[in-house]
Amino acid sequence: MKKALFLLLVIPALGFYTDDPANVLNGVYRQTKYRHGTMTGLKVRDDMTALKLFVNGHWVSVLYNHKDPAKTGSVGGGTYHLKNGKYLETTGFYSWNPTVVGQTIKYDYSLKNGVYYQRGMVRGTEKHHDYLSEEYAERIKAEKPLTATNLEGVWLHLYSEYSDHSMHMRDQPGTITLQYMMYPHFVSVTYGSKENEVLEYFGGTYEFDGQRLKQTIDFANGDFYEVGQILNYTITLHDNAFTQEQSRWRELFVSAEPHMMAMKK
Repeated sequence: MKKALFLLLVIPALGFYTDDPANVLNGVYRQTKYRHGTMTGLKVRDDMTALKLFVNGHWVSVLYNHKDPAKTGSVGGGTYHLKNGKYLETTGFYSWNPTVVGQTIKYDYSLKNGVYYQRGMVRGTEKHHDYLSEEYAERIKAEKPLTATNLEGVWLHLYSEYSDHSMHMRDQPGTITLQYMMYPHFVSVTYGSKENEVLEYFGGTYEFDGQRLKQTIDFANGDFYEVGQILNYTITLHDNAFTQEQSRWRELFVSAEPHMMAMKK
C-alpha cells in the first residue's frame, strides 16, 4: 500500500502533464526578443513589428516594418495544440518559406505574467536548413474593453457581393480567406488552397459594439487596402457566422471549422 501511494506521488513529477486547453494562450502578443538560426544570442526586436495572435487553437503571425508598414515582411498561420507540456504548431501557410507548410513543430513554451516564451528546432530544407528558434513576446493590453465579443474567433470568407459586380481576389476559385479577430487586433489572409501561396494580407486594430465594426489598417500588402485606412461595417450576426456590409459591398463569413474549409476547397 505504501509503495502504491509512493508511486502515485512520484509519477506526476516524472513528466506526466495535464494538457492545457488551447485557449489558455488566447490573445495578441508583440515579440520583444528573438534568436533564429546562427544568431549567438537573443536580439531585441526593435527593427520590425512582429505580432502573433492565438485564437482557440489557431495562430497567425505577421512581421512588418513599423516605419513603413506598406513594406510588410511576412505572414504565416495554422493551428496549434498543447500536449505533455509542449506547444505543437502546424503551419497551414507561410509567405516567407512555404516549404514548411504541413509541418508540425514541437516547442518548449511558457506563459507567465503576460510574457509568452517558445523555443524549438524548426525543420528546414536544402535552402533553409534546420535552425533554432527562440522567442519572447508580451501580451498586448487593450486601452479599453471590448463592448461585444461576438466576433472574436477565426472566420472563413464564403462570398462577397459588390455593387459594381466586380470580383475581389478572395472570391477567385481556389482561394481561402481567413480573418483572425482577437481584440484589439485582426489579421486577414488570402492564400491558394492547393499551392498555399499567400496572395494578400492586411490587418490592424478593431472595435465592435455588437452592430458596428470599425477596422483600422496598420499594415497591408498589395494595392487594395492602404495603411491608415478605416473600414466601417454594419454587422449582422448569424449562428456561427456574420455578414459585414458597407456602401459598396457585402461579405459573409462563417466559423472556420475544418469541414467548412474542405467545402471551400
